[in-house]
Amino acid sequence: MKVIAVDDQFVNAKGKPMDTVPLVMMAATKIGERQGQELYKEMQKRGWDVKESAVMEITANELDTARRRTTGSMDALKAAGFPEKQIYQVPTKI
Repeated sequence: MKVIAVDDQFVNAKGKPMDTVPLVMMAATKIGERQGQELYKEMQKRGWDVKESAVMEITANELDTARRRTTGSMDALKAAGFPEKQIYQVPTKI
């Protein structure tokens, strides 16, 4: 059987990546960065005061792709000037 992994790399019983299984990934960090940039632009377009706004970052940190995307998004928001103390992480699983 031929297998291709998408987004999450297969690991063997010792937890090492299985290099013999091809891995196809998306640029999750870049997608997240673009998302954060667009979120900030949308806030500005709507005239939202950054001092009176907050972000609820819904996370699934156990999933590498999701973690990369949300990290990229929040990094871009902070780079645009959104205060880190107004970003609240909320896990999808408690």
